[in-house]
Amino acid sequence: MHPLAAGTQVKQGQTIFTLSHGERRLEVKAPVSGTVADINEDAVARPALVGESPYGVGWVVRLEGVE
Repeated sequence: MHPLAAGTQVKQGQTIFTLSHGERRLEVKAPVSGTVADINEDAVARPALVGESPYGVGWVVRLEGVE
């Protein structure tokens, strides 16, 4: 998993990271336009956290929306 770096400007619908499992890939898109504010390095190092606790310790990217 290689999320965009903190500080990166994104547009709604842009891929912000990709999850892979074997031959399967899932592109996760930005729900809003804004800035990548933070990356969860624990989830990047251990992608299984995303499936185990997607709304807890498995978050990947925090976005700050455009006002």
